[in-house]
Amino acid sequence: MLCVSYSQTDVIGHAWGTRGEHADGAYLQLDKDLARLLNALDEHVGKGNYLLFLTADHGAAHNFQWMADHKMNGGAWKVRDDVLDDSLDAYLRETIGADLSVISDINSYRVFLNHARIKELGLEVQKVKDVLIDYARRLPHVQFVMDFEKVNTWSVPDVIRSRALLGYHPHRSGDLLLVLEAGWYEFGPGSSPVGTTHGEWNPYDAHIPLLFYGWKVEHGSTSREVHITDIAPTVCQKLHIQQPNACIGEPITEIIEGH
Repeated sequence: MLCVSYSQTDVIGHAWGTRGEHADGAYLQLDKDLARLLNALDEHVGKGNYLLFLTADHGAAHNFQWMADHKMNGGAWKVRDDVLDDSLDAYLRETIGADLSVISDINSYRVFLNHARIKELGLEVQKVKDVLIDYARRLPHVQFVMDFEKVNTWSVPDVIRSRALLGYHPHRSGDLLLVLEAGWYEFGPGSSPVGTTHGEWNPYDAHIPLLFYGWKVEHGSTSREVHITDIAPTVCQKLHIQQPNACIGEPITEIIEGH
């Protein structure tokens, strides 16, 4: 199995956004790079003798200024300026007698608590969570705030709950998840004022391409929703082998039919 990552679209998207000559040039060059790969596979493996799939790990929001210029909803959400500020510090002191030291970081819309500091202050983790949730709900452009350990009982749309759970690891994902309004994204130190980023559940971010080509793949298309986790079981079904031990997807029947 050969895995190839073409990362220029990601790098250029972060630096220059999803629209304009830089993005256009990146995709034109990517098309040439893919053609070179396919030609090499045809030559060395043989047409129809290999199975290839092409996908992505995410999309991206448009640049916030581009959205503003076109009168679209969206903007830059500045964690350091708009969240981790004196107002939150004062709120923590007033409600639980703590300060910003109970928060280790906010990264990719996830709040990571400083559990050692919370224990040192003699506080309950759940109490700290509740106070932060109450505060975050009042912040502009925050649509939902979820406690990862209680996502199943949270009053949020099923699609958001499902994606939060599928992206959660108890030792890596932090304690709280912030879901911003559509079009808003995290803008921190080092962010490009003309670029963009990703990390939300919305279609502009989560709707990605998926193409299968080659060995026993019939020409066709589908508008049915499938998932990136369906790739491994689809390949395994075509090869008639066992799925990986952490596989959670389903074979894509449109690819399997006619096999």
